[in-house]
Amino acid sequence: MLFYLKYSKLLIFLFFILTINNLVENKKEEIPISLFSSSSPILSLVNGLTANFQCSIKICNKLNNNFLISWHHDGILLFNGTEFEPTSGIEPSRIILQRSLEEINNDEEIKGEKCFVEAYSLLLRNLSLEDSGKYGCQLWTQNGGQQQLDFKLDVLGDSALKLNFPANLTYDHTECCIEKGVSPLCRPMCRPRNIGEEFFDPTSCQVDDYKKFLNCVTNGGKRDYLPCCRKKALPPFCFDFCGNNFQKLEKSHRLCLYYLPEIFDCFSQQYALFPPPAPKNLQIREVGSGNRRFCFTIENLKNTVKIPSFVVHLQEMNVVTDTMNGRDAAVEEFRKLRKRSENKSGQLYGVTLIKELRGGGTKPVLITKIIASSNEKGINSEICIPLESITNKSKSTYLVYVEAINDYGTSEPSKSFLITEEGVMHPAK
Repeated sequence: MLFYLKYSKLLIFLFFILTINNLVENKKEEIPISLFSSSSPILSLVNGLTANFQCSIKICNKLNNNFLISWHHDGILLFNGTEFEPTSGIEPSRIILQRSLEEINNDEEIKGEKCFVEAYSLLLRNLSLEDSGKYGCQLWTQNGGQQQLDFKLDVLGDSALKLNFPANLTYDHTECCIEKGVSPLCRPMCRPRNIGEEFFDPTSCQVDDYKKFLNCVTNGGKRDYLPCCRKKALPPFCFDFCGNNFQKLEKSHRLCLYYLPEIFDCFSQQYALFPPPAPKNLQIREVGSGNRRFCFTIENLKNTVKIPSFVVHLQEMNVVTDTMNGRDAAVEEFRKLRKRSENKSGQLYGVTLIKELRGGGTKPVLITKIIASSNEKGINSEICIPLESITNKSKSTYLVYVEAINDYGTSEPSKSFLITEEGVMHPAK
């Protein structure tokens, strides 16, 4: 009997110790995952533009990696995790969910743990009035916890007033807009070629944004788009957007947002007279034993106002790309490249290689090469760079295209090609 009592007390003591340990371990595991957003809770966007809802989570414990984020519109499920819900009633081509992961400084009292921010962006393109309503991202954790952030979207206009941007908008003033400080929300109008796929909110643009943008478009007032705007039957109060005399935002300017496609088309028509032509004849040439070069040509170079430089865009096919960040990085690098080239004599072709390898929040890899010697020019005045400079002997397939840039802007992109692991080039479909 005495042995039984001692044994029972020992079991109770052990149970007590295990319970305390479990409580301590659970407390360690239950470090909260915080849900936050950099997006405004209320969005008012013009019919036809793109909405962007952003939700991020901060993770500082590797044990807290079992969670799920879902997205809703007026109670209807849009995404369950990263899986699109086909019964949502939205065309799959109109909605995109982007994800990125970035390591941050660990300011939590968690020794030996790394902290990350995992960011999700829900992009809804080609907005219509039916897209108005309440949107939300919902976080579910492994211990049953739940957090939610809500957004309200108001789509402005009616079915008769919808922005439809032409597909042939060619102008590109990204370099000037970055240099002058146009805000990122307004910067898509500096290069509207992909404006339907980017988050662009003209209602958030300030007076300074429009002043700086129009100063870039008009080359400091040297170009006049007013005749084109008149020809397109814009209301007179929208003529403020056709020159370099923008002073302040008026209430009447709100209606001018619906004329942005016509205004941008005017910018593009006159702009097309200045940039260099698009590079052509992209190919790989064998030089010597086993040496390969990536070559391209540009036509009518003598008729170009200023000798262009070139940007070779590479997108590794098995890595998520971020063309917006890559584009901004490219023009920043080109600006530095151009300044260096202007300090040297002779005709220098600057070639900037942009490897748009986002993945994990890293910026694109920028490799700059100045082509100055004649032995690096191929036959028929081709411009060539060693293939190893492009692929860096990587076992990957790349999508490649080339743009020519001078002080008046950027050419149309060349045709796109795929460069395989073996260095063979095929037209991209």
